Amino acid sequence: MKLFFLVLSFLALQGQALSASDAASFKALSAQVDKHFSLDDEHLRIRKDEAAFFAAFGSDVGERAPSAFTDQKLEWVLRGSQLANTYASTKSLSRIMSAVSAELFARGKLAEAERKKILNQLLQGRQFDLIKQHVKLFSGLERPTLIGEPLGAHLVLERDPRAWRTKRLEVAESIVIVGNPQCRFTLALIDSIQTDREIDIALKGAVWLTPPMSIAMHESVGRWNQKHPKLFMHEAFSLESWRALPAWGTPTIYFLRGNQVISTVHGWPKSGNKAQLLRAASEAGRKIKAQ
Repeated sequence: MKLFFLVLSFLALQGQALSASDAASFKALSAQVDKHFSLDDEHLRIRKDEAAFFAAFGSDVGERAPSAFTDQKLEWVLRGSQLANTYASTKSLSRIMSAVSAELFARGKLAEAERKKILNQLLQGRQFDLIKQHVKLFSGLERPTLIGEPLGAHLVLERDPRAWRTKRLEVAESIVIVGNPQCRFTLALIDSIQTDREIDIALKGAVWLTPPMSIAMHESVGRWNQKHPKLFMHEAFSLESWRALPAWGTPTIYFLRGNQVISTVHGWPKSGNKAQLLRAASEAGRKIKAQ
């Protein structure tokens, strides 16, 4: 009997040590994700966040069966995969996130609010195959179907409550503005367009594009488009389908020629960024002459 209690005590201490170790891993990952936040190249940031996750939790964490993990281990790995997957879902991190959450759900350790959060993150990352694979995890939750090809260049997303559709935009010789109607800097740019004739001419015919968004954010953009049809904002289907655009901070203005970025304007403070915009437009061969 004494040996039995000694074994239990040992296992409890071992569990506490593992929990402390996983907490430290999460803290290390969080520090790296914060560090990568300042990177302008979104594609590079995604790769670095993914590498930071595996550096923190082990390169083999995705190869091990979630059933072999303790509840605490699963919870820390889930938190880590969600954190590293915040801005755009990678296939490997999404697979870990969905598998770990499915195991927690099977153990009765996953609240409905958390299930909704995971579903939203997988939808934002366009991981429809994983949503189908773990259908029990998302039972009872609204899961729209995808209509159209999920691969290709310059894809945008059109949504209704039950179905999402992809559409290709022609932007070979165009201006693309990455924006967000909830971003005050985007709103400052729009105000400048509406009040400054030269800025309006410089951006004439621009295509407005938002990053892949959560469901709540999409609803915000829908309301914006109803009120401002001349400044219609398309939602990018995925960052992968817009690989020519490295930065997705809002607003970012790209002048394109032959699907290649010729010049870029980053940001629009309250005081404006007109000089940089006119230089970028000139570099792209755009003539600006106010009427």
